[in-house]
Amino acid sequence: MRRIALGLAALLVTAATPAGTRFALAHGGQYRGPAGEVPPDSRTPADPPPPDTGGNTPTPPDGGGSTPTPPPGGGGTPTPPDGGGGTPDGSGDPSGGPAGGPSGGPRTPTGRLPARRAIAYESWLFWWNHNKDGILGDAARKGDARYGSSITVLVDSGDGNGSEPEDLTARAIEARVVPLLRRYALDDATHPDLRGSALLALAKMGRREMLPLWMRLARSGGVVKEDGQVEDAQVEETAVLSLGVLQDRSPPVRAFLASVARDGAARLRTRCFAAFALGLLGERDAAPGSDRASLEALTGLVRAPDSPRDLRASALVGLGLLGDPSALPDLLRLLDTGKAGNAPLDDLTLSYAAAALGKIGRPGLAGPGSHEVVDGLASTLLGHNRFTRSSAVIALGQVAPRGDEKVQASCVRTLGQVVRSGGKDGVDLQTANFALVALGRAAGGACAPTVRDAARRDLVFAFQERPKLRPFAALGLGLLGKDLPDPERAPLAEILRDALPRSSGDPEPWGAMALALGLLRDPASKRALESLVAEGKDPVLRGAAAVALGLLGDRASIGPVHAALVEKGARPQLRVDCALAAGLLRDAGAVPFLVELLQSPQITQFAIGSAATAIGRIGDQRAVEPLAGIVEDHRGQYQMLTRALAAVALGQIGDRRSVPVLALLSEDVNYRAYFGAMGEVLTIL
Repeated sequence: MRRIALGLAALLVTAATPAGTRFALAHGGQYRGPAGEVPPDSRTPADPPPPDTGGNTPTPPDGGGSTPTPPPGGGGTPTPPDGGGGTPDGSGDPSGGPAGGPSGGPRTPTGRLPARRAIAYESWLFWWNHNKDGILGDAARKGDARYGSSITVLVDSGDGNGSEPEDLTARAIEARVVPLLRRYALDDATHPDLRGSALLALAKMGRREMLPLWMRLARSGGVVKEDGQVEDAQVEETAVLSLGVLQDRSPPVRAFLASVARDGAARLRTRCFAAFALGLLGERDAAPGSDRASLEALTGLVRAPDSPRDLRASALVGLGLLGDPSALPDLLRLLDTGKAGNAPLDDLTLSYAAAALGKIGRPGLAGPGSHEVVDGLASTLLGHNRFTRSSAVIALGQVAPRGDEKVQASCVRTLGQVVRSGGKDGVDLQTANFALVALGRAAGGACAPTVRDAARRDLVFAFQERPKLRPFAALGLGLLGKDLPDPERAPLAEILRDALPRSSGDPEPWGAMALALGLLRDPASKRALESLVAEGKDPVLRGAAAVALGLLGDRASIGPVHAALVEKGARPQLRVDCALAAGLLRDAGAVPFLVELLQSPQITQFAIGSAATAIGRIGDQRAVEPLAGIVEDHRGQYQMLTRALAAVALGQIGDRRSVPVLALLSEDVNYRAYFGAMGEVLTIL
């Protein structure tokens, strides 16, 4: 039986469709943060713009009290670019947060939690939404918990040899999904939103016969309307990106993408997406120079003095994904001089040079024992602004596992210094948070025991002594221990378990603790997590606990997860998280309810789109026909963007990878270093 392995990213959703997310949805995606909850005083001018609510007040989380998000660029006092968000004691966030540490937040006289404060960009929720695809995909592989209940039946082979197994999901994909998506992808009259989503879905399914269409549309030029906007720009951009998602590494495809990226007459966003797609075709640990044409195209865009900033940054992203160590000298030179040739580079562009070093993952120019890259990243922490510093600490966590013990010790020592300076000495809270998860990345798995002990001490210090660092410290402990043997995971889990509440609490920091216990696969926390799912007051915390139960992999937890999934009046966000957990627990019983939810006239169009995407990630042939019905929409019931999401969900059912290709872009990304093309591609599912 063939297994349909699916990407595991789920969505944080609200009950209303934010107008500012429209373009992302048109590409087949969704805003990755908690929409409508980012107050103006937690943003810098360069931060990702929160979704515009179209003049409507966003639906607040349970308990109310959420600060409505202003339109991008509007109002508020921006956080200072360096050292912002810190407090003198190193706790990091002057706006305050859950008081009283892990034992509990402040209570009203009635015993209920006060209204939860608005979520800032420093929240762990942003990090989790950008990184969970890879984490959960890895968990699904290890637990053989494939997404979906791909049902096998015995059918007569017709050759006189009796019956043989047939995968009903695979059959439904070939018989129903592929023809449907092809019809919309090939029809020039199809609405651009739906057409782009069909193109992306077919790429996820590996349909190489569509190559001529993707290449034609990637050079389409679009249709310019009277107001100067390009009507089907998203179709062109999605076609380009689809060539990377397809994972066809043939020389003609790579040469085509290189030509689009270098084409000065093409639209800027299209060229940026071509750079991303070139990087997505890179192969981990390929021989240096094995894809010389892609390397030359991307380095040429970085070096060219007239490259627009967004294109240069996109080329740096592509170089990191390409993974060719031949690019290391150029990247180190950029960080050292702050220039591309004679052109000065800003903080954001340099941050992507540091990020590329981390994605390539080599500690130096000559192998595991060399250290030029580590030294360059460490010096970057002293001489640059916040975006580059944040990218440098993330990169150290990626480089350390591929170095020898001396390199690992150097990376962990540097990251520990950043953590202990978090919120003071010029180290802002976000950089300290990134350093905590980087410590977990650096010291997990095959790290030298003495180095792991040093990382563990820094993480425990942050968890116990720095309240504002506690959520990321918990996640760092989870990352550090997730691949260790049971006896080594148990002491880490005990630290987190003792701090976990039983039924209620602010998801900052308890949601992160719950997920960390899931990463550590701690069986002793099962009862507490089940209690949070069943009795918790906050949907984010309940959802995090549900996903944690999925990570534990104990099928005895199907009951409370399923009960929360079908709970009357449950928030769509909670249902999506429970659907994710149900997939990890191989609960095929969740699928019929989600199918019913899809077709309910009593939920919003946005919630229908979110449910469609969640069921697509679970993967089941029973979902094919309801999703296909939404795409076709013969009765005119659905918004175009809901139909587009349903098309992407169909592609996800047919995606055989446990981790989506686009997760390579979002994993360990510095999502605070925002520019238009990167912000757009990070929303695409």
